[in-house]
Amino acid sequence: MKMEINDKMDGVVKKDGKLRAFSSDNVYLAPSPAAEDGGEKVGKLPREIPTAALQALGGPQSPIKAIRAKCIDCSGGYAAEARKCVAITCALWPFRMGYNPFYAKGNEGVSAE
Repeated sequence: MKMEINDKMDGVVKKDGKLRAFSSDNVYLAPSPAAEDGGEKVGKLPREIPTAALQALGGPQSPIKAIRAKCIDCSGGYAAEARKCVAITCALWPFRMGYNPFYAKGNEGVSAE
């Protein structure tokens, strides 16, 4: 199984015809600009990373899907357990079902005051 490095996307390789994250951290990490970090590597801002490299990581491409995936991960990998979650103080709890409950459907729950 030969992996080919695409020169246009440092840190990304083609494997079985699909883009995969390369073991090199150069695309995703950079030396910290803060002197107190002593040059340790930190995650780059996503806008500084080529889209293809982000896609190669294989995660969800929408924030709400990423939240849903994290909730399922937190629930031991079980979607049913994410549904039953009782961690109501978690900032992600209202979004655990994969949609934004704050997008109002008409005026339900809105006070007339």
